[in-house]
Amino acid sequence: MRGDSTPRPFQHGDFLGRRSREGQKITIEGPATMATQFELDGLDERVTAFLASGEECRVIVDKPGEQRWVDAVLDEVEFDQLHYQPRANVLMSFLVSDAVRYGAEHRNVPVPVGQTVELDNAGTLPAWPSMVVTPAASTPNGYAIRLLSATDETLGYWRIGAALTSPHTLDFKRAQVRWGGAVRWGAVHSGSPFQIPRATVSKLRLEYPGVGSASATITYADSY
Repeated sequence: MRGDSTPRPFQHGDFLGRRSREGQKITIEGPATMATQFELDGLDERVTAFLASGEECRVIVDKPGEQRWVDAVLDEVEFDQLHYQPRANVLMSFLVSDAVRYGAEHRNVPVPVGQTVELDNAGTLPAWPSMVVTPAASTPNGYAIRLLSATDETLGYWRIGAALTSPHTLDFKRAQVRWGGAVRWGAVHSGSPFQIPRATVSKLRLEYPGVGSASATITYADSY
């Protein structure tokens, strides 16, 4: 017997650390049967030409208890004819950008002034939201954002102490308040990280410690 010694530049544990998951590859296989060889040849051309220019398509990915549409591109296609009968074995592989990490996106969900809106994260990881606030009038004392559980327990709290008079964005993941494209600090965060918990329904409320009014929308994606 003969063995070659291979150096290991990375030892056990060196790969630990935060990283994003790679995209998924979804493969669809099945038979194709036509009445004549002429029809099978036509089907061969249509299948091999499907998405040949690299455009996106949408496929359904099964999740526990639900089915979800995801964007994908065709990576590989095979149409293997049997030749002794008008039949072929078909294989199509699709690349899904990140079907595991992020799911359905909830975009621009209205947050009524002084009311509570429900946020549903059907994923397996907490979701980071982004919020756009449009003041209808000056808010000299600022405002606050409160994240609540389904039983009204406070999960997160942001206090905006600046008098903002134009639309601005709250990026909860980066802990930033952006106004006019520039980062403007004026938020005080307390409690747990301002994340929408996984696999549950939460509540969000826009509060005013003093006078003023505004409207807001929130955007987030189910995380996995």
